[in-house]
Amino acid sequence: MYEDNFERPGVERSREMRTLKAKMRGVVLPVVAGAFAGFASLALAGQAGAQVMASDETAGYVVFPKIVVADSGAVGGFAIDTLIQLTNTNDADDTTVHCWYVNANGHCSNDPETVCTPENFRTVCPPGGLCLQGWSPANFEITLTREQPAAWSARNGLSVDFPPGGVIPNSAVNEVPFIGELKCVQVEGPGADSPPDDRNDLKGEATIIRVQDPTAPLPPRMDAAAYNAVGFQAVEGTSGSSDDGAPLCLGGLPDGAPAGTECAMEYAPCPNVLILDHFFDGAEPPFGGVVRTELTLVPCSEVLAEGGTNGVVRGPVVTAQMLVYNEFEQRFSTSTRVECYRNSRLADIDTAPGPSDDAYSLFAAGVQGTVTGQTRIRGVVGPANGVGYGLIGVAQEFYSESVRAPADAAAAFNLHADIGFRSEGDAVYEVNTFETPSP
Repeated sequence: MYEDNFERPGVERSREMRTLKAKMRGVVLPVVAGAFAGFASLALAGQAGAQVMASDETAGYVVFPKIVVADSGAVGGFAIDTLIQLTNTNDADDTTVHCWYVNANGHCSNDPETVCTPENFRTVCPPGGLCLQGWSPANFEITLTREQPAAWSARNGLSVDFPPGGVIPNSAVNEVPFIGELKCVQVEGPGADSPPDDRNDLKGEATIIRVQDPTAPLPPRMDAAAYNAVGFQAVEGTSGSSDDGAPLCLGGLPDGAPAGTECAMEYAPCPNVLILDHFFDGAEPPFGGVVRTELTLVPCSEVLAEGGTNGVVRGPVVTAQMLVYNEFEQRFSTSTRVECYRNSRLADIDTAPGPSDDAYSLFAAGVQGTVTGQTRIRGVVGPANGVGYGLIGVAQEFYSESVRAPADAAAAFNLHADIGFRSEGDAVYEVNTFETPSP
């Protein structure tokens, strides 16, 4: 673990750590702990009225980085679903929205129907099987009238009328258990060929709801962990393109795009650095119990292969470089690979999946000797590939009575975005118009 050189001067770092310590001294309830991460927000410096990437502003392209669905008993005795809320804030006009889930489940190499994870594949898959990561999109379209909110369960999908009747195809996840993301873009009208709109009317929220198995010996418990969708504002006054090869450009078209490629629409750029204020894994905070954190990272860039709901998702393999600071202002570094989607506990970022060696992780409270810290995350720029290397993400904290006890409460929150934006640009292609580099 070595220090890096892209950080701010030490004086500013010292100020940030003092602020973090002061916040922790005032923490009295578990639900407050996740709140100090605040909302992610990024503006183009020095450009009044320019488009922004934020989780507290309306936008034309919104991303829900963490959608989770699981049956009762699958995860610590809890059934899990995600309530998705999407609102058209325009008080005068309707809008059409194209959305797609990205299924990030792994499947057994010798039993493709069985969902697995790097932690459980040895017990879930038949002998000799491996857990192969795979990504697949499922697309759907909705129309929102002026000032209309829509809310639906990721498990059950969005009904077309009220009381519930038919369900919009693909508006529910395509398998359970499920972990992945949801992306939605505002378009000019109905139909798959409708180009993106330059309006910025969408806002979204996701609430991950966990309900304990009612047959458990203790009374059933429920908790809700909510975060805001990350929004990218469109450049107003520009015309969208419905060309199949035209990507959504975040901060401009990345280098290496196929000749003649034009942006379907331009949006605010991805942040240069993400900031996660967090408890170290296994920390015992002032209000009691033990806290562990899951970090979800999603590349800003993506390639959706041809084939609609049977297609696949490709994108760059992004190296996420991380600088970790403890309360003594000591600095450490590590990195991890993010290919299309990465959800893991902090302690699993630099150790093997599972709890067996968590005590040796850079993110372990015992290693750091402090309760809280800050991690700064940046996607490392690789070769020009027409896509990009930006990252966005959310975090979810889990609270339990002891190290070995299952989590009985949770809180989710958005990451901060540091001042500054990526000059390289990112792109979301709706079809695979070129060969992406091999990992």
